Amino acid sequence: MRKAAYVVAAVFVVSLLLVTILPRVVSLDGMTPSLIAAIEENTGRKATVKKVSLSLFPGIGIRVRELTLSGDPGRESEKLLDAPEAEFRLAIMPLLSGHAVFSRIIVVRPAILFRKYLDGTTSVSEMSRRLSAPTPSFGTNGGGRPSVAIDSIDIRDARVALRLQGPEGRVDAYDIAPVTARFGRVGGPGLDFDI
Repeated sequence: MRKAAYVVAAVFVVSLLLVTILPRVVSLDGMTPSLIAAIEENTGRKATVKKVSLSLFPGIGIRVRELTLSGDPGRESEKLLDAPEAEFRLAIMPLLSGHAVFSRIIVVRPAILFRKYLDGTTSVSEMSRRLSAPTPSFGTNGGGRPSVAIDSIDIRDARVALRLQGPEGRVDAYDIAPVTARFGRVGGPGLDFDI
C-alpha cells in the first residue's frame, strides 16, 4: 500500500514539474511563420505575432504575444485586431490524427476596429465567411496541409471601436469598453454568441 502511495506521489510531482517547466524550456519560435501563415490563410488578413510559447494548463495550447490583424481590403494600414495576448487551445484527440481543432481561442485585452459600410457589409464580412466555411472532417484541406476548425472564440476585456458609415459618407464613431464575448461553433452549422 505504501509503494502505491509513493508511486502516485511521484507521478503527481513529475506531472506538476512538467506542466511548470516544459513551457519555459520548449521554444516554439521556429513555428511562428507557420502560425502566421495559418492565421492569414484562415482570416484573409495580414497577421503579425511577436512571441510564441507552449501552454500546458488548463490544456495543451499555443500562447502568442502581440497578435495583430490588418484592416479590411482597402484599409490594410488599420489594425482590425491588436491583442497583447492570445491563446489557441488544441483538442487532443483530433490532433493525434493530424487534424487541428482549436477547442478555444482566447483573446485578452484586444483593441478591435469594426466598420459597417453603407451597403451593409462590415470589416469582418469576408473573414466571417472564411471562418464559417465547412472544413473537411479530417485530413487535409486540399493543399496538403492539415485542415483547421475552431470550436469557440473568447474575447476578454476588449476595447471596441465601431465606425458606422451613414448617408452622404458621414461616419458615426462609438467606442465601447470593456467588452467580453464568446462566439461558438465557428465553422459549424451555426454561430452562437453571448455578450
